[in-house]
Amino acid sequence: MIERYHNLTIPTYSTYPPIPLGEVADAPRGYEPFYISHFGRHGSRYELGSKAQKRLLVTLEKADSLNLLTDVGKQALGYVREAYNKQQGNNGQLSALGAKQLREMGARTAQNFPEVFQNGGVINARSSDRQRCKDSRENFVKSLCEAYPTLKVENSSTEQDMLIMRPLERRDKSLYTEEMADAHRTHARRGEWRKFRKEWGDEQDFTSALRVITHSPEQFLAATKSHSFHFMHRLFSILHFALNFEVGSDEFLSQIYTDEQRYTMYLFSSFANVCYYGSEGHPYMDLRQACMRPLIEDIISYGDKAVKGENGDTVAHLRFSHDTYFIPLVIALGYDGYNPKYMERDIVGAATSVNYSMMIPMGASFQMVFYRNRRGNVLVRTLINEQDATLPIKSSTAPFYRWKELREYFQKRMAELDKVSGLAK
Repeated sequence: MIERYHNLTIPTYSTYPPIPLGEVADAPRGYEPFYISHFGRHGSRYELGSKAQKRLLVTLEKADSLNLLTDVGKQALGYVREAYNKQQGNNGQLSALGAKQLREMGARTAQNFPEVFQNGGVINARSSDRQRCKDSRENFVKSLCEAYPTLKVENSSTEQDMLIMRPLERRDKSLYTEEMADAHRTHARRGEWRKFRKEWGDEQDFTSALRVITHSPEQFLAATKSHSFHFMHRLFSILHFALNFEVGSDEFLSQIYTDEQRYTMYLFSSFANVCYYGSEGHPYMDLRQACMRPLIEDIISYGDKAVKGENGDTVAHLRFSHDTYFIPLVIALGYDGYNPKYMERDIVGAATSVNYSMMIPMGASFQMVFYRNRRGNVLVRTLINEQDATLPIKSSTAPFYRWKELREYFQKRMAELDKVSGLAK
């Protein structure tokens, strides 16, 4: 898939949508949407800091001073310099591309589910207190209101909201204690998986890619004290991320890297996501998923109220947050194809157990759309990145599921996660 969609090479860095969007399937006859529950990641942003860009810039400038760079290498240096300069004063902020992604997603939501919004109503829109999430919310909601001007919006980013928007950082300590947080940080920074990943990277030879940017790979590596794979992975990561604020191009990266090399970098990066962000089969990962309980309960609670007509005039609950919470949420709920397996010493096995790039691009979205027929029966579909997602639930109407069955499945998943993570009372 990497050779067809280069955007998927580095998970979590991909721009939205990760691949071209398909058509939204029609609902079963007689069913109309009446409520939407949404949890999403902010859109494309700038890097959180510029230290990595600066280190790479210094390295390339040194190589250039030694006349080691080819014309392509000089062009790479130019893009790194442009990314570094454009980054200044924008650490972690939503980019113009990110704003565009969320506006377009809001417009598609309005277009695909007009019955939810056409009679007006209230949009409850909460977000993380990070500005990029607030800006993502504003852009999404703006498109909804442009399509349906009678909608009213309730924006919120309170401290209480953070238990839902950021359930690990602003944790309920009865769920996620300081001891648990420290143990996970230790695993993230010094776990065995990190040592194995570096050793695996040491075995990869990217001299052919390096030769595209330098006249002498041997002199370049000696002068910069670099390793061919680790340097070329770092260069790719920074230039690939820079596409999120419209610096460089994928066409330029294709001058340097083959599809096979992109796939190797995908394995290297995806393995880190499996071992750090979320997977099944490791106590820290199971704990991260179990700690999504406040968010999952929020989704279920407002879903119940929508079905019972107890949400007042509210027709949608929107939540805008971060990849750190999006990943364990989707894994916790057990959607088919989103079940990465923790394998500490198997990079290929772990990395290919899920397509992380398809799960968590910038602007990733999780939408549950509720439908009702004239008899009052309720079906719910889930769209992950605006594509239908399925669950291991027997249903003649999949990917549409009865709310009662879906609700029971989610509660069963939470109970199982509580048990394996040690949080069960």
